[in-house]
Order: sequence, then C-alpha cells, then structure tokens
Amino acid sequence: MSEQTDIGIMTKIEPPQFYYVVLYNDNVTTVDFVIELLQTVFDKDIATATEITVRVHTEGQGIVDRYPYDIAVSKQMQAQNMAARNNFPLKVGVRL
Repeated sequence: MSEQTDIGIMTKIEPPQFYYVVLYNDNVTTVDFVIELLQTVFDKDIATATEITVRVHTEGQGIVDRYPYDIAVSKQMQAQNMAARNNFPLKVGVRL
C-alpha cells in the first residue's frame, strides 16, 4: 500500500506586464475617423476620444491605453485593419 502526501508548492504569480497602445499622427487620417476608431475599437467616450485625438495631432503621437500584451496587439490589429478598410494610413504601435 502506498502513501500519498500533499506537497504544498508555492508559486509566485507575477502580475501581467502592461503595454501601451499608441497612435501616430499623419497628414491624411481625419480627426473624425480617429475619434470614431477610438470609440469603436477602444471603447472611449467622445470626450476622451477627442482628447486623445488632439494630443496625437499636436504632439505627433498619443497613448490610447495600456493592456496586457495579447490584448494590446489585438487592439493594434483591429485599429490598423479599420484604418486600412477606410483607406487611411494611420499607424498604431504597441510599446512598454
């Protein structure tokens, strides 16, 4: 007869590292489109979407939000696909 014992193994679970999704300004993508994209893909309200859009326009780039890596990349792809479908060259990046 064998004896089984429970061995408590403690593992440290690290919180996920967050990445920033960033929009970059260009001279073609319209303000109205960027606001719509921020509302659609990133679930931003009109005031927040407008604030981010103004920052992108005046500073050349703007942080949209921060997410775990997989979600950040997914949002990046959704945003770039939406821009491409609407014939805009909007660049969307993911960075630490």
